[in-house]
Amino acid sequence: MKMLIELPDMFKGYDFTNIQNGSLAAKNMLHAIACGKELPDGVKYYKEGDLYNGLRPYMEFNQIDEAMETIKPAFNTIPKDKRLKLELIKEATLLSYDEYQENEFNIPLFDDAWWWLRTPGYDSFRAAIVNFTGYADSYGDLIQYEAGIRPALKLKSTGDFVIGDSAEFNNLPFTIISPEYALCDISIGKSVFRADRDAEDANVYAASDVKKAVDSWFEEYKQQILDAKNTKN
Repeated sequence: MKMLIELPDMFKGYDFTNIQNGSLAAKNMLHAIACGKELPDGVKYYKEGDLYNGLRPYMEFNQIDEAMETIKPAFNTIPKDKRLKLELIKEATLLSYDEYQENEFNIPLFDDAWWWLRTPGYDSFRAAIVNFTGYADSYGDLIQYEAGIRPALKLKSTGDFVIGDSAEFNNLPFTIISPEYALCDISIGKSVFRADRDAEDANVYAASDVKKAVDSWFEEYKQQILDAKNTKN
């Protein structure tokens, strides 16, 4: 599915094709607005701060505020058939190094930060990680460093989705990367892998701080769904 929007007058005359700042999604969106007005699925997901910074070389601050208000309504509607239902999901976790390698070409690049995998690294002080170029490092980074968290939803079924489809879960963009997983296109935050680097299981995901962050995010959403159902009843 593609979204068509009209080019706002305030954008005419600007060349956004070589924009340097902002997230990949924001760059794609601005490029589409300036050149084609045709926005592929997934481009509607962007971080407003990145888009704001992306516009700064071209516009005054008051113009940016006006531009943001013009753009946002076109990206606020998420088709119901693009939403991942909770009943399709077994659990939330992180990808392992092997799972990343197997599905690398289906995984959208994440250009904001490095992000953790759940596999132990070379020694007990390290865990596997993916850098901003998309390279998965099995040697790993130090577990007390902060890196991005990209939840991977383990699926019972893909439902009506196919590999490569964009989806939405908990108001965040996901991509179906395999019959088993949907991966968040962005980070839900940053975390150390494990603050206690001297623990015997310091780089084991099951005991990690990053797992606690993923679990907390997932449980909070499940509670929201339960509360919403109880309110209706």
